[in-house]
Amino acid sequence: MCHIVFAGPTPPNAAFLTPLYRQGYLLTLAPGDQFRALERTNQPCLVVLALAHALDVLPFRTPNMDFAPHWLAWNQTDDPALSVAAYDNGALAVLPSTISPDGLLRAVQRALGQSVNQVLPLAAPSPQIRRYKRGNPILCDPAFVGIVERGQIIQTAIHSDGSETVLGFLGAGAILSGGDHQRYAVRICAHTDGQVLWRAWVGAAGDPAIGAALRRQINQQQVWAAAQGHPQIARRILGIVQLLAEGFGVPHAPGTLVDLRLTHGQLAAAVGATRSTVTRALGELRRAGQIDSIGHGAGERLWIPTVVPALHQMAG
Repeated sequence: MCHIVFAGPTPPNAAFLTPLYRQGYLLTLAPGDQFRALERTNQPCLVVLALAHALDVLPFRTPNMDFAPHWLAWNQTDDPALSVAAYDNGALAVLPSTISPDGLLRAVQRALGQSVNQVLPLAAPSPQIRRYKRGNPILCDPAFVGIVERGQIIQTAIHSDGSETVLGFLGAGAILSGGDHQRYAVRICAHTDGQVLWRAWVGAAGDPAIGAALRRQINQQQVWAAAQGHPQIARRILGIVQLLAEGFGVPHAPGTLVDLRLTHGQLAAAVGATRSTVTRALGELRRAGQIDSIGHGAGERLWIPTVVPALHQMAG
């Protein structure tokens, strides 16, 4: 199985990745020059580097690279100077910005010295495990279903005006599925390092475990939407944090710690408020003894104290 790494500022969408998935390639999205940090394997490796500026080819000029992979340049601007720079730095070929998904597949196959095949049908592809680094986008082929085996996933929606809404966080056992959206761009990213098992829907649809996981997830999405709809910002935040405590909670006497990094910006995107409003609302919830936090910076975690009834009555 060949390892195809997509690097550069512009990752390809699912339309380009689907033919490669169907051929059994192991695909990794590595923004920028992160591909240099990938572990070496015995599998053939091919880097497809998106070029938008001349500086994008700099990683291949570094003499102390851990490995020197074969690579294709994807000229996003069709600038002849970028094509020349790519060839000067060892690119096997330069792909035009208008290349089709099938054209990309054929270019990859030629670069690997393989025969050019048609896209395989989705009859019964074998399950594949793919690993993702924190911050990497996770592209979902509508013909496949992903089962999160390890790590945390964040789902967001990007609106046409550039605003962002957090749709939820997913952990181990959750189901990932994607499709085309006309008005919103739904983005799925690795919130932490993790791995996902991908299966074809044609084989997974009848799996009782998949059905049970989907039922749980639908219920969580309904509760998330209910929390987002509360008229008071503080109550929205409390509802979201309580739901996250159910999925990512660990005992923290006296109460439950949400073992998930959650910034004020992400909370604001989840409840439809500004960061300053969220900060004030969290202050109110802390003073009321309903939410607290431990740690600082990247290590800060929210936790929900358990109110002892007797003490609560005395306080009242």
